Amino acid sequence: MKRLLELDVNLEKDYTLLVRLNADGEILNSPQPFVVAYKFNRQTSDWSQGHYFHNLKSAMDFLYE
Repeated sequence: MKRLLELDVNLEKDYTLLVRLNADGEILNSPQPFVVAYKFNRQTSDWSQGHYFHNLKSAMDFLYE
């Protein structure tokens, strides 16, 4: 199962800002651990499409542009 932490939501665009976590609950050691997910399903942890970012600022800028 994916380990995700929901950081913010833009209800107007149906975007959810997520950070991907490792098994220890730390930010995933990945070039792009932040995801702005479109139509995120909290029950299944799936989404229709996503944009991936290397830092939180870039992800937040996209979430609200």
